[in-house]
Amino acid sequence: MNRAKHATTALVAPPPALHACVRAFYWRNLTAEPQNGGTDGRTYIPAGPYSAVVWLIEGRVRLVEAGGLPVCEELPRILFAGPHRYPFRSEAISAYRSFGLVFQPTAAPLLTARPAHPLLDRIVPAPDALPFDWWPWLEAMAQARDDEQRVELACTFLGPRWAAVAPTRSAWVRLVEAAWQRPLQRVTIAGQNWSQRHFQRQARELTGLRAGEVERLLRCERALIDLRDNGGSLAAVAASHGYADQAHFTRDVKAFFGQPPATMLRRLGEPPSAGDWLLRERERMGDVGGPAS
Repeated sequence: MNRAKHATTALVAPPPALHACVRAFYWRNLTAEPQNGGTDGRTYIPAGPYSAVVWLIEGRVRLVEAGGLPVCEELPRILFAGPHRYPFRSEAISAYRSFGLVFQPTAAPLLTARPAHPLLDRIVPAPDALPFDWWPWLEAMAQARDDEQRVELACTFLGPRWAAVAPTRSAWVRLVEAAWQRPLQRVTIAGQNWSQRHFQRQARELTGLRAGEVERLLRCERALIDLRDNGGSLAAVAASHGYADQAHFTRDVKAFFGQPPATMLRRLGEPPSAGDWLLRERERMGDVGGPAS
């Protein structure tokens, strides 16, 4: 059975050709979750270097925290969320269904020729963030018959655009593929004959963040996924991902995800509900009708 297609919350990997462009597709259906899945419709999206387009297919949602500050504003039905140093928190006004496309760091600016930093820690209507020629696709995604078709539409739309831009910005694509690890940053700077200042300026334009912030966020995510998949002691996982010690790793997890590693690991063993979707195991594209990754 197609587990992702029938799940109330699902995370789906992109096809291989889009791995450096799309982090994941996800969807959530509170209309199918008894009593809003036990969360009262609350969602917590931790800090991350990713931007995303989200479609509210049905229902209404209110943003209650952004940029480290309380807010109270209803979200648009098609929104663009920029990279964020602080968590986003939202709550359902009514039971809702949503579909999200999460971009890898640098991907949206490379595709749209629009810088990332003006959207740092912000959520805006998607047409305000994306070029005019993307608007028909945004609406086609909203009107698609189901989430499986939305994945297909997204891959069809993004595939040729990414194939055209990626070879021209290969240094940045390689950084994404290597999760922005420090050694490759140094290799990239030397190989491109860039100054450190030029690299940092370009990194901020393409990610909205400093290069060190992107590396730190992705390292913490990779370490948690390693702990989820392979177990082992916190100290061993911390050491294998370059942390000074277990306490250093624990501080980063608490700073970015609001919980210590042991609590996060327990949460990831529970049915998905209020967030942390990108830390969960992803379905292959083959499970929703596309090519397996």
